[in-house]
Amino acid sequence: MIESTKKDIRAAMRTWRTTLDDAWLATASSAIGDRLVALDAYRSASTVCLFASLAHEVRLDGVLAECRRQGRRVLLPAYRAAERVYGFKEWVDGQPLRPGHWGVPEPEGDAFAELRGSTLMVVPGLAFDEAGARIGYGAGYYDRLLGLVGPGDVLTAVGVCFAAQVHAALPQEAWDRRVDFVVTERRIVDCRMVL
Repeated sequence: MIESTKKDIRAAMRTWRTTLDDAWLATASSAIGDRLVALDAYRSASTVCLFASLAHEVRLDGVLAECRRQGRRVLLPAYRAAERVYGFKEWVDGQPLRPGHWGVPEPEGDAFAELRGSTLMVVPGLAFDEAGARIGYGAGYYDRLLGLVGPGDVLTAVGVCFAAQVHAALPQEAWDRRVDFVVTERRIVDCRMVL
């Protein structure tokens, strides 16, 4: 029952996102980026995990530029084919991205990075709710990535999406991981205050 509901939400959100025109997507993404870099968790993070946007996802180019300007360590997800999971690779200015698993752009090279210190992980999703629940694409990759933080390290997870993708409540399984904040073009939701 829960999985069929999640499947319906995924389908509805994918369809809705195809209606977004480039100008609106750029403007809304810029507003999301401005709110994201205003978070205390962003300002205190030594490492920022971003993602290279797919079609109709929040575009994080402005956030990436701000990270580089400030000299922050930037990690992007990359697929570990042998283990069939995602990890992170460090991305540096000018480093080419190549299409990876599912066509997700990822840094070239073989070295995977460890999360250490204070890390802000920016998480894509098809839907979020105000308690931090998330519906992604259905493979559980980000649920596993959100569990990579080591002892003594701090991880703040921030879901980014458009306001229409925030729901009152979403179905969740026991293994689903929540985010700490949801940032849209209209507002920031502190999900830690909802639970």
